[in-house]
Amino acid sequence: MSDFTTSQMFSNARTVGVLAHALFETGPARIFKAAFDTLHDAGYHIHVIPLTGTFTDSRDEIQKALHTLSDSTVGIIALPQNAAVRDIILSTPVRVPIFTDPVLNRGAIHTPGVDGTVGSIAACHLLDLGHRNVAFIAGPIGDLSSSDRQASFTTTLSTAGLPAVKVLVGDWSTRSGYDAGMQLDTTMVTAVFAANDEMAIGVLAALHARGIRVPEQVSVLGADNLDAASFTIPSLTTVAIDQHGEGVYASLSILAAIHHKPRLPADSYITAALIPRNSTTSPPRSTKAHTAAPTPEDP
Repeated sequence: MSDFTTSQMFSNARTVGVLAHALFETGPARIFKAAFDTLHDAGYHIHVIPLTGTFTDSRDEIQKALHTLSDSTVGIIALPQNAAVRDIILSTPVRVPIFTDPVLNRGAIHTPGVDGTVGSIAACHLLDLGHRNVAFIAGPIGDLSSSDRQASFTTTLSTAGLPAVKVLVGDWSTRSGYDAGMQLDTTMVTAVFAANDEMAIGVLAALHARGIRVPEQVSVLGADNLDAASFTIPSLTTVAIDQHGEGVYASLSILAAIHHKPRLPADSYITAALIPRNSTTSPPRSTKAHTAAPTPEDP
């Protein structure tokens, strides 16, 4: 973990700290960029301390980062990407306002925000199409976004009376989605929801390599609405998340706390919506008919 500032000459009174966890991953990068732009437009400088996207950040390092920001800024934005980092942040006392999680201020009980909505939207889409046997490809174990998407996805399907969802674990990468797609028992499922588009794109490639037609035999659904999702073959149905809105909301919320103003309504900034494309359709009449071609060598 390293520490850098936009300028050490800036007054603390106009500086907001950002504890940037997994800054270079797709979702966090979009959120943090919007947060930075919003703070800049409001006339604030930014003191950034990045954390890696792994579980290797020690408690001492995270606490040191928070104390540094607490002593040098008027407020902190900290958007942890996994439960371990979040718990350390929530248990560390600081002297300035701090914003954590997409829809909560520090100290509140954590409940799913927009990521929970993503899972429900995906489940409802597959239910509307008539799917009853589905699989979920999760992100890294302990990742907050993946956990929330999985919980709401499986709960929505369970409430509708569907059998238990088959869960495979990836790591957000296209390669991990490909590996999951190669392992998928397509005689038992008619649809796959991957927790992000990159893994869903990997699933598309794996099913194509196995000779399994999408969506005629298996439907595939992702999340995040990456630009590439429009250009896959078939084009990828996805759940779009307003990650720009998440970043704007985080910045406006910390500014409101700094100036002792009421918390902003999250629903005005943080939204999710289905983007239907060509990778999902109604299930085939027989779920036992997915005969795959011989498995090719990995790419």
